[in-house]
Amino acid sequence: MIIAGKCPPEEDELKQAREHGFENIELYLQKKHLDRFQKTVRTLDDSDLNVVSIHTPHVHLDDKG
Repeated sequence: MIIAGKCPPEEDELKQAREHGFENIELYLQKKHLDRFQKTVRTLDDSDLNVVSIHTPHVHLDDKG
């Protein structure tokens, strides 16, 4: 069984997940992370955490963009 923390792909959040003892994470994505996809990928590449799953993007129903 893999135990994974859940966090967005942001430097401070990834650091907190590591400080809480997680080696694996489930990504919590929002539209902004997909809009700046290359930055999101670089942030994850710079992290030493393993991405084991991706939570579907959290989007508000009234968000048309």
